[in-house]
Amino acid sequence: MLVVSQGEALVELQFLGYMIPVILGIELGVYFFYQFWKNRDTKLRLNRILLSYGSFTMLMVIGALFQVTNRLFFGSANDILAKIGFFAIFLAPIGFMIFIIIKESARLINLKLARAITLASVTPIILLFLLGMQNLLFRLSIIITGLNAFFVIAYQLKLIRVSMGAIHHRVIQIFVGELLALSSLIFAANVVFSFIPIPPETFFFIGIGLLSSGFLIMFWAANDFPPFYEFDWRANLQKLFIIDQKNSQFLYARDFSKKIDSATSSEAKERDKLRDDLFSGAIAGIENMLSTITDSSKQKLSEINQGDAFILLEYGGKAPNLITFALVVKKDLSSLRHFLQTVKNQFESFFAGILKNLDTLELTGNTSRLFETFDIVVNSMMTEGVR
Repeated sequence: MLVVSQGEALVELQFLGYMIPVILGIELGVYFFYQFWKNRDTKLRLNRILLSYGSFTMLMVIGALFQVTNRLFFGSANDILAKIGFFAIFLAPIGFMIFIIIKESARLINLKLARAITLASVTPIILLFLLGMQNLLFRLSIIITGLNAFFVIAYQLKLIRVSMGAIHHRVIQIFVGELLALSSLIFAANVVFSFIPIPPETFFFIGIGLLSSGFLIMFWAANDFPPFYEFDWRANLQKLFIIDQKNSQFLYARDFSKKIDSATSSEAKERDKLRDDLFSGAIAGIENMLSTITDSSKQKLSEINQGDAFILLEYGGKAPNLITFALVVKKDLSSLRHFLQTVKNQFESFFAGILKNLDTLELTGNTSRLFETFDIVVNSMMTEGVR
């Protein structure tokens, strides 16, 4: 009969207990990758931070798994397992930084310094396999990995400070989850070095609880994660026009430089209406000219460069009328193109029944009043962000 000692049972219990956060961490990393893949059509480069979160989480839990396995079953004597564990842990901050060292992050970190530190972080990995874990030069080189980890934390803190709406709340939740998960390292250190004269198993299971709780919070934050917009996208918005080109009239117009409830004189309103009518006619004229030259209604403009501004264009695909969505912006940002696409989708969904019967409804009066409630949708997109 096979008899399992109390010590062996405790070792197995610790290993099985640690497998809970390992499975959670791997699933969380894969889920971050899935969220990035799901939002790939938005072509927003800042979405790469989802790859950073996924890589960092998976590398940390895999590295720690090798270390725990080595400690529990080999008494920390297996050099290969220890090196593989350290390799994954040292690679984690590199995996985070490599995806977000892009020009869109220039507002958050010094890109040149971040690239230099990230590249230098390869040094302890090389020394680990060349000189071994006991070598003094290797141990000193770990400071570089610490600097890289500092950049990881600094980046997220600045991201919290400059972000808005749904993104702001999600990033805070992820950061809190990370801090909770990383706090488990304090208890893990006591298990190895016994700073406090308390049975190490107690600290081990406390650490597992913190690590699992942190991952669950990050899972909650990652659920249906909204796309990352450039941080200054709102400041580049000027005007939005939704035009029924078949009947040459506005369905909706929005001036982002003015508050929606601001009072204007009748003269100012008339000037705005005249200018907007001219604007609408200009787009219609360009579209008609292009259609005549190409003899094809399928080839349509997606952008008009006005020198000091850009006019981004989208076209309705559900209504029988030719609906043009025009967004006047200061810069041509991928975020603003996604914003306009979302405006189109929301407008067609919100007013689906009205748009199908637009030709009939216009005979009864001014159709623009029918779409004034779209202000609520646009205001929500401006304050909470766009999915």
